[in-house]
Amino acid sequence: MKNNFLLLSILGFLFFPKAQVGINTTIPGSTLVVNGSMSTKYRLLAGSDSATSTDEYLDYKGASNITISLPAALSGNGNFGGRIYEIRNGSASSTITLQANGAETIDSQVANSNTIIIPAGYVASVKSNGATSGSTWILTSLGQSTVPVNQKVLKYATTTTAPINASTPTNSETCIGVICVRFAGTSPNVYQVGARFQFKFTTQNNYSFSRWLFGSGATTGSGGYGRGNVVANTYVALDGDGLTPNNDDMTSYIISAISSRKMYRVNTILSSDKTNPTTSSVVKIFVEELE
Repeated sequence: MKNNFLLLSILGFLFFPKAQVGINTTIPGSTLVVNGSMSTKYRLLAGSDSATSTDEYLDYKGASNITISLPAALSGNGNFGGRIYEIRNGSASSTITLQANGAETIDSQVANSNTIIIPAGYVASVKSNGATSGSTWILTSLGQSTVPVNQKVLKYATTTTAPINASTPTNSETCIGVICVRFAGTSPNVYQVGARFQFKFTTQNNYSFSRWLFGSGATTGSGGYGRGNVVANTYVALDGDGLTPNNDDMTSYIISAISSRKMYRVNTILSSDKTNPTTSSVVKIFVEELE
C-alpha cells in the first residue's frame, strides 16, 4: 500500500509539475514532505578521496593529513545546485583539506578560497550554490563535533544587578557547579561596612582562594590569600570590608573548592549611579568553572 501511494505521488509530480509530494502524508504543505525518518549515505574514508554524486556524509579517522576533492560544477543538465556534503574529521590530530575543483572556490564569508582546512575534531558542511564558475560552493558551517581529550568546554554563569539596593545580596547571587558568589552591599554609591563579595559552596568544603582588587575602595590592599573549611550554604567573605561602587571598584578571584576538586575564576565590577548620561548603579559578577 505504501509503495502504491509513493508511486502515485511520483506520477502526480511528473504529470503536474507544481504538485506537492508527501511520504506518509496525504496533505503535504511543502514541495516534498517526509512524515518519518530519513537516512543519507555514510562513507568512511581511508585516505584522500573525491566526493561523488552518491555521497552525503564523509567521515575520516586516519592518522595522516588528507585532501577531499569536491566535484566540478556542471552547467545545463546535471547541474547539482543545492547538493550538500557533510565532512567530519574524526582523527586525533590530522587535518582535512577540502578542495574545490580547478579554479572554483568555496565561499567562507570572510573570503573565497579554493581550499578549506577542517581541523581534527571538527565537522564542515558545504552546499553547492548552482554556479558554474567562480564561487561554486558555500561553507554553511564549521564547528567542533567532538572535544579532544586535552581540551575542555568552558562553563560560566553571569549576573548583572541594577540598581544596587537592599535586594542586591539576593539578586546578585550567581551560581555554577558547587559555588555561589554574591555582593553583600546595599548602597549604590558610598562606603559601607560589610560591602564585600562573598562565596558559598553547596556542600561542605575545604577551600583556598587568591584575590586581586582594583580601586581605592579596597581597604586591605590590592591582593591577598585565604583558606579554610566552610559548611554547606554558609557565605564566606572574599575580600576586605569597604568596596565602594562610587570608586567603580573591580575584583578578580581564583577559588579552589578542594574537597569537590573544582576551581573557579570570578571577575566582578561595581559602578555607582551616574548623571551624564544617566546610569543606574550596577554590580556584575562573572563566574567560570575551570575544571
